[in-house]
Amino acid sequence: MDGHLHFFPTGFPDETLHSLISRYARLCGFRCSQAAFAGMKSAPAFSQNVALPSRLADLADVLPNGTELSIAELIEHHTLLPYYAPFLSRSQLDQARTSMAGDGRALMLTVGVNASRIGFASRVRCCAECIAQDQSEWGVAYWHRVHLLPGVLVCPYHGTLLRILDHRWSSRNSRYLNLPSDDSVQTHTVSLDIQSRYLLALKDIALRSQQVLESGVSALPACAVRYALVQGAAKLGLASETDRLHLQLLAKHIGESFAAFPSEWEFRVLGESREDMPAEWVIKLLRKPRASHHPLKFILLASAL
Repeated sequence: MDGHLHFFPTGFPDETLHSLISRYARLCGFRCSQAAFAGMKSAPAFSQNVALPSRLADLADVLPNGTELSIAELIEHHTLLPYYAPFLSRSQLDQARTSMAGDGRALMLTVGVNASRIGFASRVRCCAECIAQDQSEWGVAYWHRVHLLPGVLVCPYHGTLLRILDHRWSSRNSRYLNLPSDDSVQTHTVSLDIQSRYLLALKDIALRSQQVLESGVSALPACAVRYALVQGAAKLGLASETDRLHLQLLAKHIGESFAAFPSEWEFRVLGESREDMPAEWVIKLLRKPRASHHPLKFILLASAL
């Protein structure tokens, strides 16, 4: 592909990069990344509907002159890295940004996705009410970042259960540029089958996750995060003044907290524990939160404490 793109649309609030690129392609009359970015071998890396796209420097290089979408702007406003940023060290965050601008090497390892099974339980999701609202307000439906966050099963705006996209169909059509209102997408999405008694707790997690995504906070000191969590445990009588955990009481409390969530999707992965011992990830976060841990673990533990 030679030179710059002739135009590029302005991003909508909370819009994913895949959505933004899909809207650009539609305006050009294209439906796949190969056609929209002819000659760019790196196009699949930044155009697929994933949380953390890569090769963003290649995309930034061809954006029209005067476009305010720098690599930093693309990452901050159209990817999920801001969701992970508070729980990464400064060096990890810098490495993740460099990786997203480049070939994406070791990206999932850096942000802690490879260290957990949460990412494999997550799926692309959308909200039927957001689709209708976006079409009315903006003239087109688009993919929202918050709906793609792990553990977000209800829409934080409407409190309704999301629809889930068949990952097998999505994988087979990964190079196609889709929007949530497309007939092909709607044909391959189904509503989540979750009992209404779980909705209140799920909306709380959705709102907390949205707050993390939009906070603009990055690289919180691990010791400060641990201190806040342990203080919460101590106030509930689950830890001593010297930070010694009362494991049996903690296990019971966490178990009761998880009873408010369905034993499906990401919650099935994180809810595994023995009767007299909290899940290993709970103990790690309260004792020694080193390396990388998935944000959903911090969000759920903070909610419980």
